[in-house]
Amino acid sequence: SDCESCPAGDSGASVAGGGPSVTPDQSGPGATLRYRAGGAGHQGYPGAAEWTTALGRYWSHDYAERIALDPDPGDETHVWLITKFGSFREFQDLGVGSLYETNSPSDEYRTLEWLGAGLGWELHDLDGTVQSFDATGRWTQTVDRNGNVTEGHYNVSNQLEWVDFPDQS
Repeated sequence: SDCESCPAGDSGASVAGGGPSVTPDQSGPGATLRYRAGGAGHQGYPGAAEWTTALGRYWSHDYAERIALDPDPGDETHVWLITKFGSFREFQDLGVGSLYETNSPSDEYRTLEWLGAGLGWELHDLDGTVQSFDATGRWTQTVDRNGNVTEGHYNVSNQLEWVDFPDQS
């Protein structure tokens, strides 16, 4: 009775998406490449143009998260987090202190903060981890509760070229 858990053909993927996950050779620790049928990059979904250009429709990886403006109203008052799993989290009702007051799904426990025009966003986790996103919505870095920084580096075409991990010197 629940189509989200029904298998789609012989692939084993659910109708709701969440397709297979693969880790390519030489991809480094924690860099999992994922495919989610009907997820990020789907035409008409928030951030589809940027997502499809960067990764291809429905593909994602651990460092591909981004913030996308909702087309209506088209500003920072209503945004979507596109997750590393190719799914979405909605944040709206920008309140006092630049924190979003409403989020969906209701079990989203992280707090999203808009830093101001041209500055981007910070996503605060309950464990003290903070993810930073630039003014275009791209993930730029994650700082864990111990101050360890994982940082993305982009080329002139705005493509992620490499990620620095805390244990690298």
